[in-house]
Amino acid sequence: MITNPNHTSPAPHTVPGSPRVALEAWVARIASLTCPDQVVWCDGSADETARLTQQLVDEGKLIALDPERRR
Repeated sequence: MITNPNHTSPAPHTVPGSPRVALEAWVARIASLTCPDQVVWCDGSADETARLTQQLVDEGKLIALDPERRR
């Protein structure tokens, strides 16, 4: 999840009263102090891996391995 640094959206799977609520508040506080370009919530999903891999390939920071050789 990518958010504006001045507005942190809820972390994935936020449940009121859970430790994630405290985490979300902490991230919002730190983001307000540090003014990052973006806040990204990582979920470890295959979609996230594919998106980040493609982003790094597009930026020339990663050479993707041949998927056939990875099997």
